[in-house]
Amino acid sequence: MIQEIVQLLLTYTAPVGTDDCTGASTTQTAGLPSGSAFPVGTTTNTFEVTDAAGNSSNL
Repeated sequence: MIQEIVQLLLTYTAPVGTDDCTGASTTQTAGLPSGSAFPVGTTTNTFEVTDAAGNSSNL
């Protein structure tokens, strides 16, 4: 039996979080980065924004 593996090479622009305080940074905490081979099905990407005061939120 031959099994076919299907993946999609996907590029995307990562989200950029903003805040009233300066110095907010966005990091990917889960999922596949842009340019990865994504498998068939659902892939959840999670990003976290942290401001200069250390407050954070997920996107």
